[in-house]
Parts: sequence; structure tokens; C-alpha cells
Amino acid sequence: MDTLTVELVVVDGQIDLDSSTEAFTTALDALVVQRDLASVGIADAVAEIFAAYKGTAIAMPTLASMTAQKLGAVPENFKTISGRVLDYVRANTKGDNSLLVSRKGRSGGVFLRADAPVQA
Repeated sequence: MDTLTVELVVVDGQIDLDSSTEAFTTALDALVVQRDLASVGIADAVAEIFAAYKGTAIAMPTLASMTAQKLGAVPENFKTISGRVLDYVRANTKGDNSLLVSRKGRSGGVFLRADAPVQA
């Protein structure tokens, strides 16, 4: 979860609601852009991992770790990046036309839909 801290704009000892709202909106817009850019990096890194391990089921925690490492995570941001990777994977395993498929149990893990083995 991200945290957004914005200082209120105070004029003559009173909170300027319009200016404070504008400051919050500007900061929120910047955070959204930053998260969107991070998602693009995550998507590219996940795609590279699946290209390197074509047809292989990868457990979600393993995929999150591999992706975080590929993105250059360090101990200070590893948990945050891994969490965003898991969010990306969960969001992209929903629906019949999703990019990824998640299977539980033996031979389970996450696959690219195009690489998922056909079950008889």
C-alpha cells in the first residue's frame, strides 16, 4: 500500500481548502503516473521471465521474487515491489481471456495462457 502525504495550504492561519485540494490532486496524479510506470516495468519483467521459462509453471511467490530481482529490488523496497508483482499477477489471472492462468495443486503455478498445458 502506498502512502501519500500532502501539506495543507494555510493562509492567514486558516486552511485554504481550494489550494489544499489542488495540492492533494497534483500529488495524487503524480503517484498514479508513478504506479502506472511501475506496472509497465512489472509487465515487461514478468513477460521476460515467462519467455525464459517457456511452458513452466511458476509459483506466485517465486514469480514475485524473480520479478523483483529483475527490477533491481533492494532490501528496502523488495516487499513493496513483490507485493505489486503479486497484485499484477492476480489482476491478470481473472477471466477466461486473461493473460495469465493460475492453477493450484500438483503441477500448479502461474502460466502464460498461451503456454498453459491442455488438460485432457
